[in-house]
Amino acid sequence: MERGLSADHTTIWRWVQRYAPELNQRCRRELKPTNGSWRVDETYICQGGSWRYLYRAVDSTGATIDFWFSAERDAAAAKQFFQRALGAPGHSRPRVITVDGNPSYPKVIAELKQERKLGRRCRCRTCPYLSNVVEQDHRGIKRRMLSACRQTKLVFVIFHLHRVLKAPRVLVQQDVQVFMRQSLHRRPFIMR
Repeated sequence: MERGLSADHTTIWRWVQRYAPELNQRCRRELKPTNGSWRVDETYICQGGSWRYLYRAVDSTGATIDFWFSAERDAAAAKQFFQRALGAPGHSRPRVITVDGNPSYPKVIAELKQERKLGRRCRCRTCPYLSNVVEQDHRGIKRRMLSACRQTKLVFVIFHLHRVLKAPRVLVQQDVQVFMRQSLHRRPFIMR
C-alpha cells in the first residue's frame, strides 16, 4: 500500500509491460547523442550462475551505445551484437570502430559493409590501448559481480556446513563427492 493505493505485483508488472516502451521512446529523444567513434570490447562474467560474455560498445567519451550477453565468443555473436547496436535509436553511424585483438571483429565489420548496414568509409581499428575506456568500465562491473559471487559462495558454504553438522556421516561423504565433481566442471573466474 503506497499513498493509499493498493496494487498487486502483477498489476505493477502489467504497467511496466504497457508503459515501458512509451517511456523509452520519449526519453530516448532527450538523451545526448553519441559520437561516431565507437569502442567495442567483450569480457567474461558470471551471470545468474552461468558464465557468459558481455559485449559492450561505448563512444570515445564513455557514453554507452549498447551491451549484450552471449554464451559464445565467435563471429556470429559479434555480428548479432553489431546489428543490435546499429539498430539502436539515437546513435549516429560509426565512422571508426576501435576493437581489441578479437579476430572476429574485422571479419564481421567487413560483412556488415558488404550488406550495407555499415558505411563504406567506416574504419575498423585494432588498437588495444584505445579501448581503455571500455576496459576501465569492465573493472567496476567485474568487481560488483565478483562480490555478488563471493556472497553466494559464502551462503552455499554456510548451508553445507549446517548440513554436515546435522547429517549422518554417509550423507556427508556423498555431498563432498558431489561437490568435488561439480567444482571440477566450473570455469574459473578470469580477469581480462
